[in-house]
Amino acid sequence: IEQQLLAWSRPNTFVYDSLVPGAANDSTTTTIDPADLEVRFSDIHAATRIRLGTKRSLYLSLYEGRNVFGDGDLSIAPERVESGNEDYRWTNQMQQARYEWVVGHRTFAHIGVWSSDYRLKHPVDRFPFSPGDTTEEESSDDDEEEVEAEDFNEISELGIKAGFDMALGSRHTLSASIEPIFTASKFLLSVDPSGQTDPISHSIIRPAKTRIQSFVQDDMALSDRTQLKAGSRFTYVPSQKRLYAEPRLSIRHDIPGGSGGAWALYAATGLYRQFIFQFDVSDYNQSTLLPGFRFWLPLGKDTRASTAYHAAVGLLYIPAEEWQIRAEGYYKHQPQIAVLDYVSKNGLRNAEGYAYGAGLSVTYDIPRVRIQAHYEYGQARRRIANRFNGAYVQVPWSAPHQLNANVEVRLLDGMTATLRWEGVYNRSWAYRQAYYDYLEPLDAQSQGTTSASRFSSPNQHVLPAFSQIDAGLSYNMNVGRFRIQARLTAINVFDRKNVFDWIIEEESALQTQTNRFTTPFYSSASIRIRY
Repeated sequence: IEQQLLAWSRPNTFVYDSLVPGAANDSTTTTIDPADLEVRFSDIHAATRIRLGTKRSLYLSLYEGRNVFGDGDLSIAPERVESGNEDYRWTNQMQQARYEWVVGHRTFAHIGVWSSDYRLKHPVDRFPFSPGDTTEEESSDDDEEEVEAEDFNEISELGIKAGFDMALGSRHTLSASIEPIFTASKFLLSVDPSGQTDPISHSIIRPAKTRIQSFVQDDMALSDRTQLKAGSRFTYVPSQKRLYAEPRLSIRHDIPGGSGGAWALYAATGLYRQFIFQFDVSDYNQSTLLPGFRFWLPLGKDTRASTAYHAAVGLLYIPAEEWQIRAEGYYKHQPQIAVLDYVSKNGLRNAEGYAYGAGLSVTYDIPRVRIQAHYEYGQARRRIANRFNGAYVQVPWSAPHQLNANVEVRLLDGMTATLRWEGVYNRSWAYRQAYYDYLEPLDAQSQGTTSASRFSSPNQHVLPAFSQIDAGLSYNMNVGRFRIQARLTAINVFDRKNVFDWIIEEESALQTQTNRFTTPFYSSASIRIRY
């Protein structure tokens, strides 16, 4: 794995050479010293339930995760970039306390408080692609301090939630809650390597610090076989003086087993909104250790919440006790999507999109063998007015055809062997994501006359099929009050070289398309002890 990470982190200067014509003859072969590579993480989970009599309980839980990923100090081509750090440090924290009690014979009430926190630090050269012909007088110590900076993302939320579930009858339940949420954030994000636009910051987004959420849901049995759920979530944003509604409806109908087996039919529709935006930011740094990093931005005072209309249908068929067959289909319309804008000053832009798909899974389960197979087809497209000629294109993470199969065999009492295969087909956006985000706009500005013109049609860049087989062997035993599990796992058993993406390497005047591969074969051993 270390060797794979070192291969991934080999500098790639193609973005720079495309943004700064004439710089291609200034190549570098600098690599990372293995001693400088840091990849580590740790996390802790804790949860408890305290019974306060027969009708009251207190739940407490917490989570904290810390992550470091990078090379600390990768100095490449000093004549080009003074700092080439590729270093990411981020933490996640979450805490929750919830008190529940029974009120009378029909009502179950709850009140609680929760908080979450995300912090990311990513040192960068703020303007790595700005002209490097400054004079000594211009290159003062103060200037250097301005250049050496970092992207950072800090966002914290605190919520207080109170609600109830009330039985209106033997098959009729009403649920409701209210939840004020307070958001605090600090962030700075550079997405313009030229330095001509300001980094995304509070002054641009103007975050909404408070929102008040509530929901109501009516769950009723229309008959012995049919269940209906209807409700809505409401969110009021004081800084916008706007109320967002999210109505939802679902119905399920069961057909008991007979000579033809048992059936269950399901249909649902609803409106969903997003008030905290998640982005995977492409990195313009010349190191390629990570294709990007995760960034969270709060809803701005002038930003509409992202909106999606969902519709889904599902079917469960049980022809016999050992068989289960599931099928599902969905459609999603997205008239309002907040996307990261790499070419304008406001940082965010509205887009629209849609997605649809279907899935089929089959399970066969007998006393010592369990076999599962699943196929999923999906299409997701979006349109951004100033990108890709304003056309609908597949989203970068789209995987139109996905298949997987699992076999689990109980060899002996306590010993289980597993075998898993996964296949993914027709993945597009084959090049490194930064090429599309930073170089495709050049094509639009120059009518396809630059070397970046190849990135205007990501749908046509299709990766080879992904196929991987993993295997595992586990053994469980009891020792007194301890439950012990030992497990051996082999990932990518046949060491298949699956392609993750393409990069373009330059040597003299030649450009070569090169594959970057996913994880090679590796094995692991673990022990879990429970008391």
